[in-house]
Amino acid sequence: MYISSRVDYMIRSYIENETKKLKIMRIIDENNEQYKEAKQKVEAEKKFYSHLGIYIVMSIFFVILNLVTSPDHLWFYWPMLGWGLGLFLQGVRVFTNAGFSKEWEEKRIERHMRNRKE
Repeated sequence: MYISSRVDYMIRSYIENETKKLKIMRIIDENNEQYKEAKQKVEAEKKFYSHLGIYIVMSIFFVILNLVTSPDHLWFYWPMLGWGLGLFLQGVRVFTNAGFSKEWEEKRIERHMRNRKE
């Protein structure tokens, strides 16, 4: 009796695991357009965080370099401002729908196709 219940448990566990794998495989189907879009979004976020880390390290470097070489004349904030603006704009593009979205692109394509027909 113990062996039978143990075998039943093992079979049920196996079936549950395989079912979970199939569900995950359906979600992560490489041909799925939603998966591709999500993957692109994650890649963009990853690049942003990488750039943010580099910005922080370089900002610290600029402050130290400025204070060591010419403490009476502070210039470190200029490269930080320029780079920070670029980083901010990248963040806006990555984390909001501002910019050139798929919808905008499709509308522009339709508009150009209409203009060509006329």
